[in-house]
Amino acid sequence: MGSLDGAVITGFICRLCSKLSRLVIHIYGEQGVTLQLDKKINTYLPISVKFSDPLPKTVCVACVQKLEIHHQLVKRFHAAREHFMESAMNSIRNRSSTSTSCDQSLRCRNSNLNPTSNSSGAEQVTHEYSQADL
Repeated sequence: MGSLDGAVITGFICRLCSKLSRLVIHIYGEQGVTLQLDKKINTYLPISVKFSDPLPKTVCVACVQKLEIHHQLVKRFHAAREHFMESAMNSIRNRSSTSTSCDQSLRCRNSNLNPTSNSSGAEQVTHEYSQADL
């Protein structure tokens, strides 16, 4: 297969795992650009790649697959968060729209509630029970 120096020159070494591989994808080649490898590496991994850096610009297929799996997982996390946020907002909207009708029906049902003021001036609600309630 040759020396490590030869692998770096010919592009058969993975930038991520440093293993020699016959199947690699060039980060800035057509497939690497389509897969947005540079963006995903710079976003998800504790390293950064630049077109101008002197390090290998190839990634082995195994690392590309792992990077893609991670990317899909992150996308799923974001979608789930959006779903939960949307559900929470809908729940809040539903509560606020139904609370008005509930407030009105509670006022009607509890027409025998009498607000009174205590010594601090705060309003208290007392319930007057009739013989029928007991």
